Amino acid sequence: MKKSILLFCSVAIALLGYSCSSDDDSPIIDDEQTTLVGSWQLETVDFSHIEEDAHPAYKSDFCFMEYISGYEFREDGNFIFVAYDDKFGTNELEDGEESIWKWEGDIDSFVLIQTNPNYPPYDMSIAPENIQIEKVDGEWVLTFDAEMYLGSTGTFKLVKTESVDDTVKPELTENGEDKEACGLLG
Repeated sequence: MKKSILLFCSVAIALLGYSCSSDDDSPIIDDEQTTLVGSWQLETVDFSHIEEDAHPAYKSDFCFMEYISGYEFREDGNFIFVAYDDKFGTNELEDGEESIWKWEGDIDSFVLIQTNPNYPPYDMSIAPENIQIEKVDGEWVLTFDAEMYLGSTGTFKLVKTESVDDTVKPELTENGEDKEACGLLG
């Protein structure tokens, strides 16, 4: 009888242990995940290399990036580079209207595509690398490295927001050091 009780208890404990361990293997669902869709304020671009005097009008990628306040990823694949004070007249996109920029991918791997690389004459397409997304002080922060149209490279930092404030320019640095603004568009 003692052997039967001991065997029964052993089987019961083994089943309880199995039951608990299979619960531990279940995936943890994170309700705090985000997506690219929405508005992202461009906080900083730290250039690791600036190709100087690479374009007759814009001079360098650094000079052009002075006027990008943020990014807007639309669910339909349209994309807007939100320009400082709408300097390029491209900040608004009516429902059903097609943007000259598209995006493809997801939060872990995406590309920005300019559908007509000749207009504007600066091709803003990029293929980000080393993409990282994390929540910092309650805000989603996206960082990535990218090579830009004129050959410069840099690390971008964006913060997800309700809407991009186009009265704010990003902080632009070169290898972590301040660099004088170009001021091409005033």
